[in-house]
Amino acid sequence: STIEYSFNYVGKFKDSREIGNTDVPLTEKSFVISIPGTIKYHVDLSKVKKKDIKVRDSKKLITINMPKMESDAIIDMDKLSYYDKTNNLFNAFQPEDSDAMEAKALSAAQKQAEERGIIKQGQTNAENIIKSLVNSLPGYADYDVKCNF
Repeated sequence: STIEYSFNYVGKFKDSREIGNTDVPLTEKSFVISIPGTIKYHVDLSKVKKKDIKVRDSKKLITINMPKMESDAIIDMDKLSYYDKTNNLFNAFQPEDSDAMEAKALSAAQKQAEERGIIKQGQTNAENIIKSLVNSLPGYADYDVKCNF
């Protein structure tokens, strides 16, 4: 990966049985959940094709059209915590309730990472890594490398 973003999402889940648009008394369940995790951003270089690379020897410049940054999100299940959990006999807690909150956490974390420039920093890191690799090749030590994401 070229960069990692750690997050801790805290959210409240609330649900009750309904008849029409009216909540049925004594069927409410709720919890507050803390969901920690990490998103790892990377570039799949196997997606770079020959047509994506332009070498301009006269300018000592290599331009590479890069694929979009990809990400893998990992929730640290050992540190996932529930607070203020209320369960109900008529509307029991289901694993799907937690799954919905996990999906919400990942979506919020992806958005935060983008807003905080994490993806852009990952692109810069990838470009620096590629430039270092290219510059280590014989005859390319003084070439500049530009990556277009």
